[in-house]
Amino acid sequence: MLSEFADVNNTAQWTVDYVYLGSRLLAAVTPEGGSPALAVQLIAPANGQTVSGNGTTVSLRAQVTSAVGMTVSRVEYYQGGVFVGLSSNAASQYEVSWQNLPNPPGSFTFVARVIATLHTTDDRAASSSPVTITVTYAPDPSPPPEMTDCEVSAFTNAPAAEGGVR
Repeated sequence: MLSEFADVNNTAQWTVDYVYLGSRLLAAVTPEGGSPALAVQLIAPANGQTVSGNGTTVSLRAQVTSAVGMTVSRVEYYQGGVFVGLSSNAASQYEVSWQNLPNPPGSFTFVARVIATLHTTDDRAASSSPVTITVTYAPDPSPPPEMTDCEVSAFTNAPAAEGGVR
């Protein structure tokens, strides 16, 4: 349940998210202008980052902030609204890898979504701001081999195939 309160002088406000656990009342208090009870931020890749190469692996990492009494279950990652992976490992900053195959070069937008529980009851979720990266493919550095004079001569002086045109 979510409620808002003010002090007796009406100078400060708090948002209180509370639940009953048996006969106990448990609460997560957020002061006005304070941090939300649950938040996630994509910290890698950087917004606007450019990566090169077909098949490049990009690390997706998130930073999660949660109120006292919340337990983070997992962080899910989405690219263009499509699920690409999840992590429940806080020690690795909820890292997963995304490989840009079979995607063509272009812009790709990612969002992280954190799922947490408040005092073992209901699930809570929050999503990050989107992060967009650009994937480029470097041109092939080696040009195709050129034909030698012998290969050109053999090709142009070859007899026509039977019934074919030369």
